[in-house]
Amino acid sequence: MTETLRSQIQAGGDIKSQIIHHSTRLRLRETSDSEKIKSLTELLILIIASEQGEWREIMGESGIIESLSGLMLETANPRIRTLSGSVIQLVQQIGTESTEQTDWRTLLSPLISLLFNPDQQISNSGKQSLFQTIGVKQEALLALVDIGLIEQGAETLDLTFTSQQSSSQTSSSYQSDLPQGVIMNILEVIDKILKSDIQIGDKTKKLRIVAQRVVQTQPPKQIKLAFQQMLLILDQDQEENDIQSLQTALTETQNRLREADERIRAAEEIMRNTEEQRRSEEQQKREAQEQLRIKDAENQRLQAEIGRFQPQTGQQQQQQNIPAQQTNFNWNPSEQAQQPNRGTEE
Repeated sequence: MTETLRSQIQAGGDIKSQIIHHSTRLRLRETSDSEKIKSLTELLILIIASEQGEWREIMGESGIIESLSGLMLETANPRIRTLSGSVIQLVQQIGTESTEQTDWRTLLSPLISLLFNPDQQISNSGKQSLFQTIGVKQEALLALVDIGLIEQGAETLDLTFTSQQSSSQTSSSYQSDLPQGVIMNILEVIDKILKSDIQIGDKTKKLRIVAQRVVQTQPPKQIKLAFQQMLLILDQDQEENDIQSLQTALTETQNRLREADERIRAAEEIMRNTEEQRRSEEQQKREAQEQLRIKDAENQRLQAEIGRFQPQTGQQQQQQNIPAQQTNFNWNPSEQAQQPNRGTEE
């Protein structure tokens, strides 16, 4: 079918040239609304018939996004605004076909718009489409949370029941900006998200406040039961979050205690090493003192030996000198005979 469509379109020229033509036409102020609607319709067909490989070239040369975004801001015609948004979304989706990751945010945004539509039949279609999607793809649930469906639902419900409460002051009957069926559709989708096992975080704060306030009023029984059920889920989630927070705090405290215990053991080890080092130094000091004492005693012994040796040496020297003197006075008969007799000579 696409090939047939391409053949029919290319009869009027290549797709890129036609897209550039319509993009330029949308910028002209003299182009009437009917002509703009016709060009937007043609652009939808041209983009559908285009190949994914042509997308980058079309985006770079046609100026289609600039034309459409400017047209959305300038026009007062809701049909033109809707068609412009549709073309932009289609262009964006074709641009993501080459990637492996699906852009669920963009895909689900139109379904969310259908869900919040005041027409109950349209809202039912949006709800059923969302249920089918999130029932098959877990990523779709995450995308709904990321898009802000819970916050948008809480804001819409808050405005709805605030308006209803103001109206009830002047009227005894229940009135709402949204039909009860649309409100239930929104609550059912939010309930589906809350009952899933995905992490929602703090995105339910506004919803809790709205639910607590609504159950205190007099909404229809079905709506009140839905809000009460929602509060039970939120309270359970809060308890689980509190338990998880306590467990996290306990784990952190245990880790800090373990770190403190390790620091204490390290300090004790340092003290033990310091004490051992001190004892070792004292032992070395005692050994040095003992060696000094031994050397001092040895020195004193040697000095005593030297002292005893010196008197003996002096006495021996004196004894050696005495025989030398005695030798000088020894009588020699030969010398006596040779000497003349001084008395005779006289």
